[in-house]
Amino acid sequence: MQDALIDGPTNVWAPPAEEDKAGPPVHPDASLALLCVAQLMLVLDFSIVNVALPSMKVDLGFTASGLQWVISAYALTFGGFLMLGGLAADLFGRRRVFMSGLALFSAASLAGGFARASWVLVAARALQGVGGAIVSPAALSLLTTTFAEGPARNRAMGWFGTMSTVGFAVGMMLGGLLTGWVGWEWVMFINVPIGLAVIGLSPLLLSPGGDDRPVVGFDLLGAALITGAAASLVYALSDAENVGWTSRQTLALLAASAAQLVAFVVVEGRVKHPLVPLAIFRRRNLVGANFVGFLLAAGVPAMILLTTFHMQLHLGYSPFDTGLAFMPHAIVAFVAARVVPRVVDRFGPRPIMAWGSAIFGGSVLLLAAITPTGPYAIELLPGLAITPVGILFGFIASMIAATSGMPDDEQGLASGLLATCQQIGQALGLAVILNVVAFAERRAVGAGLAEAPARVQGYRWGFAVEAGFAALAVLVALVVVRKSPRGAASGSRPVVAVH
Repeated sequence: MQDALIDGPTNVWAPPAEEDKAGPPVHPDASLALLCVAQLMLVLDFSIVNVALPSMKVDLGFTASGLQWVISAYALTFGGFLMLGGLAADLFGRRRVFMSGLALFSAASLAGGFARASWVLVAARALQGVGGAIVSPAALSLLTTTFAEGPARNRAMGWFGTMSTVGFAVGMMLGGLLTGWVGWEWVMFINVPIGLAVIGLSPLLLSPGGDDRPVVGFDLLGAALITGAAASLVYALSDAENVGWTSRQTLALLAASAAQLVAFVVVEGRVKHPLVPLAIFRRRNLVGANFVGFLLAAGVPAMILLTTFHMQLHLGYSPFDTGLAFMPHAIVAFVAARVVPRVVDRFGPRPIMAWGSAIFGGSVLLLAAITPTGPYAIELLPGLAITPVGILFGFIASMIAATSGMPDDEQGLASGLLATCQQIGQALGLAVILNVVAFAERRAVGAGLAEAPARVQGYRWGFAVEAGFAALAVLVALVVVRKSPRGAASGSRPVVAVH
């Protein structure tokens, strides 16, 4: 049973910090399984809600422009509150904050399922985003403080990261089934029993994670500034395609984000207990790993979105068929999760980040060869089967590099910073790529191409931009991230927690 999830020695989890010693006995595999379920729930929410959007529009009377807020409200609050969620995990206890975030996410899901007006659903989605922003960094910091730095943590990271890839395909199929059989409300309701089950098991399976640590200070002004800066930036990037990149709204939001970010840096250099100690940015591995995560996140969601559009608009797939088409992607991810930790143990995170980014870049170039009616097995399957290898290699290695060597009382901060970079990367990448796709499609129509070939031409350019992001990620991994010292990758050095 010990090796059910972790292929390592029996002493796979880190000695508890001083404030955690009074906690209940924790089995590391059970802790990992619970955290993976929480991560899976957050990832499911992305694809499962997208599938239900047409039904939500009809039932709740959304306008075409208003429907986007079902997605944007979640993305805005999730991206804006991640740093605050990471800080809260460090200050108020990881398990306590994790359970609080799950409670908010579950309550918002319940409210969203009962919504009978469009504004109620949008408000519920915004609260879901806040809950997700609290859960995500708390879950990752619980994982990094439960498993000792080295092979044990690397393998745990592998399973945790796999949930993101597997969850998308499962969400597509489950969303199609629930929407078709019992109604769109159940894509919201399904979160409630999962969330309640995880909350109920958390006191039994998770260590307290500093729940009894005294709060020494809270940088309220810094928290407000970074939350406002992140939210303004995510909003500007998410809505730029609709209102225009040079519109007053986009420029005003970008200016507001930049001003708040400058003010945040000034405040952090002067307060006694800063939200983000500026010295953390002297850690080259953390900075490089976050930048790699940012660049990969800029390409991955757009890859999924474009292939989904292609399957449904050109190949005639239903949402459920689309989910099935992504299953090879999920299966390869599940297998790759067993491999990534071993290669990181052997070679260290730096080369694996570079290789993962390169593999992802090559796989999206394969997808750039699609034609309007080309067969799935030839034009889509090879790329979809290879992309999860690159995604997992790149993301998991960046997660390991960003959190390695960090003291336990800063793991929430590191996790929140990593998640924020990825969320902003998603927003920026989608905005840039969708604008490139639209521009290339208009040019193709102007050159005389029919609608479907012109749209595919736009998709090809989108995949090419994703490959460009991946190439830049390779460069960052090799130039910015330091090579691991001998023995660091295998965890031979002791982990020192500073309290």
